Amino acid sequence: MAKIRDEEGYISESKKNKSKGDSGHVLLEYNCPIIHIAEKHWEACSAETELFEKLLYADVETTHRAAKGDLVCEFAIKEKKDGYL
Repeated sequence: MAKIRDEEGYISESKKNKSKGDSGHVLLEYNCPIIHIAEKHWEACSAETELFEKLLYADVETTHRAAKGDLVCEFAIKEKKDGYL
């Protein structure tokens, strides 16, 4: 996912979540090409999170948003309870 987002201009990286007891991953996006839209229309951010959940078949939580003033967009990605990531 990070490679695809990188190609789209998001400057992304993926890494394992280092929180205790968490076996998921974190997707970081250091650039947001749609930030001007996202600042005015939160639906853009919600749609992005939904898309990640469907593509990865995972639970995705947005923990940081550049459109809210954070330095990075960050997504916590966790395996769905039925065992697929």
